[in-house]
Amino acid sequence: MACAAIFMLGNLSQRQYPHHYMESAITTYTQSCRNWQYATRASLISTEALKNRGMYTEAAMQFIKMMSEESDLQSALFLEQAAHCFINMKAPMVRKYAFHMILAGHRFSKAGQRKHALRTYSQAMQVYKGKNWSLAEDHINFTLGRQSHSLKQLENATAAFKHLLTENSKQTASQQNAFLREYLFVYRQLLQQEAGEMGVLTGALPELPLPTLDSNATRVLMGSRPQPPQGDRIPATGVWFDQADVNNSKWHKLEELLVASANGGTLPLIFKPSLQCYSSKTENRFNPVGFVREPIIVEIYLVNLLKVPLALANVTLLWTFLPTVSGHDKPQLITNEHASTVKNLLADEIIHSQVIEEIILQGNERLPIQLTLVPQQMGDLRIVGLAYNLGSSTPGFSMTSQGGLMGNGGVGGSGPKASYVSTVYVRGKQKLEVQGPRLNNKKEEMVNKMYGPDRRLDLVIQQEMPLLQVSFSNFPKSLLCGEVHPIVVYFTNSGSSPLHRLKVACSNPKFFTLSSHGESPKFAGVYHTDNITDGINRTHFTTTLNCKDAGNVNRVVDISIPNGILQPKSTISIPAWIRGDDIGGIHEVDFLFYYEPVQKMSKIRHRLLRHTTIVNTIESLSVRAVAYRASKYDSFACDGKVGACFLSCEMENLSQVQIQKKHVKQIQIVQISCASPHWVLKGVSTSQDSHDVTIGSREILQLCLRGEKQSNLTESVHLKGNTLLFTDIVLSSQISSSKSPCVDFYYRSQTCFKPLEEETVQKSSSNFDVSVKSIEADLSHLNCAIELGMTLIILWQAHIVDERGQDSVSLGQHHVTIDKLDTIFTSYPFVSFTKAFKFEGL
Repeated sequence: MACAAIFMLGNLSQRQYPHHYMESAITTYTQSCRNWQYATRASLISTEALKNRGMYTEAAMQFIKMMSEESDLQSALFLEQAAHCFINMKAPMVRKYAFHMILAGHRFSKAGQRKHALRTYSQAMQVYKGKNWSLAEDHINFTLGRQSHSLKQLENATAAFKHLLTENSKQTASQQNAFLREYLFVYRQLLQQEAGEMGVLTGALPELPLPTLDSNATRVLMGSRPQPPQGDRIPATGVWFDQADVNNSKWHKLEELLVASANGGTLPLIFKPSLQCYSSKTENRFNPVGFVREPIIVEIYLVNLLKVPLALANVTLLWTFLPTVSGHDKPQLITNEHASTVKNLLADEIIHSQVIEEIILQGNERLPIQLTLVPQQMGDLRIVGLAYNLGSSTPGFSMTSQGGLMGNGGVGGSGPKASYVSTVYVRGKQKLEVQGPRLNNKKEEMVNKMYGPDRRLDLVIQQEMPLLQVSFSNFPKSLLCGEVHPIVVYFTNSGSSPLHRLKVACSNPKFFTLSSHGESPKFAGVYHTDNITDGINRTHFTTTLNCKDAGNVNRVVDISIPNGILQPKSTISIPAWIRGDDIGGIHEVDFLFYYEPVQKMSKIRHRLLRHTTIVNTIESLSVRAVAYRASKYDSFACDGKVGACFLSCEMENLSQVQIQKKHVKQIQIVQISCASPHWVLKGVSTSQDSHDVTIGSREILQLCLRGEKQSNLTESVHLKGNTLLFTDIVLSSQISSSKSPCVDFYYRSQTCFKPLEEETVQKSSSNFDVSVKSIEADLSHLNCAIELGMTLIILWQAHIVDERGQDSVSLGQHHVTIDKLDTIFTSYPFVSFTKAFKFEGL
């Protein structure tokens, strides 16, 4: 009473407020009298007086001292009041306020006061939120979820449990799994409540927190999945995600050459390279163009932020579609987003959507998945998100795999299947929102962090188009250096409209040649051969060939189609030959096929198909040749040019016999041919032993040949400009060196191709080139005495023994171009400094 009297005097009292009187009274009530009711009354009076005098610290201490285990409700009220004292100080103690509010909420919960417990935890959450105190936030959110669920506030409970499933969670795997199951259980009840009596959700699908989507890594592929080999046919590789962003410049260069070839040698002004795969690394200012009944594959990266595995089921893409309608009718927006069923029948008639039945996503895993859409109508298609069933693993579920998925066309997934019989799951979605490139051209763009448009998910679907499929039959995985191997190329139009103007461009034109002389596709041999029947008297043959058109070799080859048009569902086959590179090792060769629809379209004028092949070439034969001037007793022309010469040709078998491995047993020289506009080739030896020329492993064979000028020929051979003379010295069986594929590979060996990156559509000569040409013109009269201009074509067959001991025979050819006398030339592609400027002519 003395303390209360002095407090009521207010400013009239000269004494300081004696709060220690009240503390003594409260201590007497609690310890001597054992009367908690009087002690509580005294505490309430004292704390009000202390708060009135601004003594919040002392008031908070008195509230805390009155806590007891006997009354949870009283302790909760006093803890809450103490928390308010901490927050009302001149320097508010925010963390103490939040801590005591949590303690008060705990005692409210024990006292059965769930609403008060929910209120105090919510107030404490305002302090801890966003402070990176993850464990404290998890405790508060978990309690909020439990209390909200007890009060039938399912929406608040779901939001609280959702915050537990974050990337920054430091909980153990078992605790995260418990949080996930609580979230799924409460969310499922919320969805059932919203469905009501009808049992069907008519609104949009709810957004789920797991797994997250790496939206900017999403890629869109316009085309089908690469097909596996069927028998001996290898389909064209096409474009897939693993190679979509690799070496795009070389494909663009090949496309430029093809388009220029189709347009008379020049590129159109509005030309831009075609894209089949759209990603964050491509130019996405323009909408991708798809076609009716052609697949569109979308690759999405799923990220599991938790340590526990997630089970996803019935995964499909969400999209909106605005069909193209004729007349003035306003089109209606169509979507496949539906909460009760996986597939909407009406939407499936417009867009066929792939559904993956099940995906197992391991803890902390980033997994790519591919989903396919096949449009059935013309219009505007927008991919908006991903729909799926989210569930947790069942108790005792053994996760031994490293993630995977199973279903209609899913990839990966060798792990165990999760069972949805005893697990809780909900159906929801994740949105796909991609961000364009950062703009830094203007000051406003740099200051405001502006981004450009990215339309890779906004597609335009146009009418059906022709669709080319290419496959290769009898295509080898490895070749000997210089080996010529026959293959058959099949072209199929699997689309619904005809195509024409079929072309192909190759990164290495020396690798292949197509049939250009009307050979049958059933022709199984490598070369056109004729058996020798007249012994040694038929070992020398001479033929002429007009090389005006045949010698024009470039990267683009026109493919002949019967009647000029390939109808839908039709297939043609064309024989072709490939030749192993002169350098041993792994070689990658790229083919780009070009074709146009017969019916012209405004946006798409041509279509492309890629194919990449990797061939391992093994060293076989090395040829070195040198030409010597004939003796002084031979006749020479009056202008000083050489009239006859001797050729020393050294051939080495580079292969080595390997036990229990595939190896070349021996190489037999079948024929030696010479291609030259002036020279013919003759053998020096006339013995019959020269018809069986074989070279064993690591052996060297040396032959001596004689070359004569064309004036020494019979008068029946009349040579004109652009005419080549082919001379054949037959050692085993005659091969038509002036026919495909021998002559084709000869022309390719004589053509110097620039690197693909340096190829230009319109060729222009620089001043340096002009000066070099002028220098060569001035020195031409000095070099004519030693220049030859002949090429030796060494045709051979190799006897190969495989791992099982079975023999096989491979045919091939090597080329040695001899330009000057007394100079060693090899079949190995080496260019000396003196030859660096000799690129023109044959």
